[in-house]
Amino acid sequence: MEFQFMINIEFHRRSAFAHGARSLLVIGTFAWLLATLAMPALAQQNGRIAGRITNAEGQGTSGVYIILGERVAVSDSTGRYALEGVAPGEQTLSFTLGDNTETQNVTVNAGETTNVDLRVDWKYTIADTLTVYSASRQVERITDAPSAVAKITLEQIEREAAHGQLAKIFESAPGVDVTQSGLYDFKLNVRGANLSVNRRVAVLIDGRDPSFPSLGSQEWAGVSFPVDSLASAELIRGPSSALYGANSFNGVINLTTKAPQDYLGGTLRLTGGDLDTRRADLIASYELGTGWYTKIVGAYQEGEDFSVSRTTESEYASLCTLAPIEPGCLRAEIFPVANENEVSHYGLRFDRDFGNGRSLVVEGGQDEFTGPVYVSSAGRFEFEDVSRPFARMNFHTPHWNVHGSYTGREATVRNLGDPGVAFLDSSRTNFEIQGNQDFAEGRGRVVGGIQIGAEDVDSPDPVTGRQTFIPGPKSNDKEAVFGQLDYEISDRLKVVVAARWDDSTFQDAQVSPQVAFVASPNPAHTFRFSYREAFLTANYPELFVRVPVAPAAPLLDAEAICAAEGVACGLDRLTFNAVGNPDLGVEKIESLELGWSAIFQKALLNVELYQADTFDFIQVGTILPSSPLAPYAPPEGLSADASARLLAALDAGLGPFRGLLANPDDWGRDRPFLALVGIANAGEVRTRGLELSLDVAPASGWNLEFNYSFLDFEEQQTGLVPVIANSPEHKANFGATYVAEKFSVSARLRWVDEFRWVDTVVDGIVPSYEVVNVFADWQLNESWQLGLNVSNLFDNEHFEFFSGDLMGRRALLNLAYSW
Repeated sequence: MEFQFMINIEFHRRSAFAHGARSLLVIGTFAWLLATLAMPALAQQNGRIAGRITNAEGQGTSGVYIILGERVAVSDSTGRYALEGVAPGEQTLSFTLGDNTETQNVTVNAGETTNVDLRVDWKYTIADTLTVYSASRQVERITDAPSAVAKITLEQIEREAAHGQLAKIFESAPGVDVTQSGLYDFKLNVRGANLSVNRRVAVLIDGRDPSFPSLGSQEWAGVSFPVDSLASAELIRGPSSALYGANSFNGVINLTTKAPQDYLGGTLRLTGGDLDTRRADLIASYELGTGWYTKIVGAYQEGEDFSVSRTTESEYASLCTLAPIEPGCLRAEIFPVANENEVSHYGLRFDRDFGNGRSLVVEGGQDEFTGPVYVSSAGRFEFEDVSRPFARMNFHTPHWNVHGSYTGREATVRNLGDPGVAFLDSSRTNFEIQGNQDFAEGRGRVVGGIQIGAEDVDSPDPVTGRQTFIPGPKSNDKEAVFGQLDYEISDRLKVVVAARWDDSTFQDAQVSPQVAFVASPNPAHTFRFSYREAFLTANYPELFVRVPVAPAAPLLDAEAICAAEGVACGLDRLTFNAVGNPDLGVEKIESLELGWSAIFQKALLNVELYQADTFDFIQVGTILPSSPLAPYAPPEGLSADASARLLAALDAGLGPFRGLLANPDDWGRDRPFLALVGIANAGEVRTRGLELSLDVAPASGWNLEFNYSFLDFEEQQTGLVPVIANSPEHKANFGATYVAEKFSVSARLRWVDEFRWVDTVVDGIVPSYEVVNVFADWQLNESWQLGLNVSNLFDNEHFEFFSGDLMGRRALLNLAYSW
């Protein structure tokens, strides 16, 4: 089915015009950045207004417009707001939300912060209160954002938190593919080109990248903290490298945890249910005095999983024993699945509020888990022991933010289909300085910054020292410069221009521009048009991996030539080994998007149209004709005649694979092997799509949700494995929520159309499926709450990607005590 925009603009990425426009965009962006940040610090002459807006129950109210002349601020998810650089003297503030308005007169002193808190008892709908930060690195109404953004509300997060699966809170968002295998193996993607190792959507937790460096994808068991410790969760759909760099290819998930000063007190939650699940979550925040606050977070879960062994049979397909795998069957495995998970998280955070908009956060902790099964392009892996320490620091002022973070990982991982065990030791450090400045009396704003970081990956066996995954330790240094300019051309038109320059050890420097126009003919209707570019970098296995893939037929005739002279050539047990391609380039995307947001009396409607061209796919299955390693040479013990006969036998026995034969290498291979380089940059694909979402509040306490996504992906065959969407053409979600004073219930229906899943040696059809999830809670009294959390209510057994686990029902009860 073909989908055409009314306006169709072709991309010509290699044209002189494109390069010239890109250069002008970068130069212009950073000219604005340098000029604006170099202006005199007017904040010393002016004052500041800040405060918090709460409802009758003392909870923060988001989405309130705070208007001072031509200056406008918006309260965030905690109800906080700030107006910088306010002239001293008498000022009049106007607070507006929906049809509600209130004014206050205040006196502003030079160099001081005037605190203006407001407690309101207004009536409003969810469409009035939704705010986001990620799209522009500033708080704004979701209808004013220059990107398509899905916002998961605090109420939804807290209602669903008991399952302890962070990725699940996004599965009903428009345009999002959340495919699940087992309890913790999620492939979260947006707008097609999904894979079992997916890193096309970047994830940030309070600015820290929690992905594990060796693969670059998310390890969802490693972010197992209590889900209700989140204050907000946002997902930008579409290329976002201009602000977030590499691998924000199809989008960005921005997660913000609760600051202790905004959520004093604590909650202890105990959860149990299907799969013998036993879970405990603790969140406790305290004021320490003199501006200091602390938060303690802990979580522990143990129980069974949906994963089952595939040593003699599989859940829904026949077993294949040798590569290449035929369509419709799954790889037979050597080791059974333990089917027992143990996951824990603990963290400690300190916040210091210095006043005048300045604050410091210091945080650290660790995630540990064992048991989950993870599906990759090389088969299923079982995590035997994983430890992930993390730390971060953030210093914030009204115009500057300094952030540093560390994520480490030590892991023992077993490939269920091969005898080897991989030991992975990796770490990531990152440091970022970001500045912002308003100008033109608040009509314009510039954001800019620099980022530096480093990744270290190694895979030695702790006993023998032998490498198990890559040929030796690798280090990747990264640096970036970014900037964004927002300017209100008029009261009804805003332009957003951004660009970012990224460079690293293993990839060439990349420039990622974007430009967006946001038009609001009236406050209830907003139109967006944007052009964006982004890039995806190769991970360490794609560049350097050397692991067994499958056995090949032994070359007995060749080995007999060696044996006749008393030499063991090792050709009697020849194996295929996957070898990385160090010459891989980046994958690139260019996207056009057109969006419309409308607030009606009790509804919020969003419509997104997009067209994206992707170039130079990092594609597994494009076989290179020769090995990048040293070509095979006969061992020194053979005579010249025997060597000649051996080479002739190899030519005859291996045929087209002769160029892949490599000598025993320098990291422990004791016999020759076929170095199979099955990855390269290949192909160009065009994607078109439609995303529609509607939120309605028909009556007091009720909220109804519907979204539908259509995807048109032009499949290609450029190697042994085709480039396909690995996503359904159609999918939809329906939801209904009712909230009373002491009771709430929510039901969601998720429908996914049939689609084909191809990933390296896996090729199969995923049948259409429907899943109903139900969440409910009862407030027993001021301290105690009882909750119900059911995934797949009707126990519709299904798999969500081919080679993933067969999923059934999981029902959980939880009891929470709050103080």
